[in-house]
Amino acid sequence: MNEARGVLRIGVPAAPPGLNARTRAVVELAAERGFIPVWHHSPRRHRVVLTAPVPDGAWGWLEVGARSGEILRAGVYPDGCRAPGIKAEGPSAARRLMKRLSPGSPAETATEGSAGER
Repeated sequence: MNEARGVLRIGVPAAPPGLNARTRAVVELAAERGFIPVWHHSPRRHRVVLTAPVPDGAWGWLEVGARSGEILRAGVYPDGCRAPGIKAEGPSAARRLMKRLSPGSPAETATEGSAGER
């Protein structure tokens, strides 16, 4: 059972073992910004879906190598399902993408991406 920011979450899958520090830091950054991380485990690649606590809010995902614990790629949808997403390759680009994302209304989100992040 997890409780954060007045939201009670029961049964949210925990992060898998073996994540490196950079991956944990990016997921923690997303959680600090208000996103709810939900892990989906796999023998080859783990996936964490970052959902906003508001309807039609921004959301994203991270794909993590199961053996390396490193972020392979990420994607965000700053305007919920109303606009195309922005993709990033590698942990540094994923961190930059998460730093620009806000879970609130579309007006609060960053929708621009650099050429290396699309």
